Amino acid sequence: DGLYKMMKDDDAKVRDTVASRIDNDGLYKMMKDDDAKVRDTVASRIDNDGLYKMMKDDDAKVRDTVARRIDNDGLYKMIDDPDPYVRRKVASRIDNDGLYKMMKDDDAKVRDTVARRIDNDGLYKMIDDPDPYVRLEVARRIDNDGLYKMIDDPDPYVRLEVARRIDNDGLYKMIDDPDPYVRFEVARRIDNDGLYKMMNDIN
Repeated sequence: DGLYKMMKDDDAKVRDTVASRIDNDGLYKMMKDDDAKVRDTVASRIDNDGLYKMMKDDDAKVRDTVARRIDNDGLYKMIDDPDPYVRRKVASRIDNDGLYKMMKDDDAKVRDTVARRIDNDGLYKMIDDPDPYVRLEVARRIDNDGLYKMIDDPDPYVRLEVARRIDNDGLYKMIDDPDPYVRFEVARRIDNDGLYKMMNDIN
């Protein structure tokens, strides 16, 4: 009862302390508090139904806390959050079907998070992502057939990762890669017949 009497205190630090201790019904009464730090504390404790009411909060940090705790259905409603940090949090938790909806996100770091979690079929759809760091993550996880589709990636770091993982037949297709670091990796892994083909590499 005392905490309920203090939830409207003039001092935000006092209200924040109240929010850290009050019961769930009290948290519902504090979700519109003027102070973002207080609302963030509310979001860190309120039940799932309350999180649905807070997913459109004006403050991105509050919405990030919501995304950290809300159930999967709620995450779907936050896929288009205006803040990329919040969308990254969504991508780190949402189920695989949700990741498919996020693979074309405007923010490369969101897509990178997607690439770290999506299934192999989804990785195939991300092979041509415009960001090389995203494609690098794809190359780290995609199956061997997918690596064949990435042999000619424009970024040498992506091709280097391909060379680290692809099977021996694929290495033969990379013998003449334009980047010497990629060829070095090929030479490190290819079979003896392949080494004969590479022995005259002028670089």
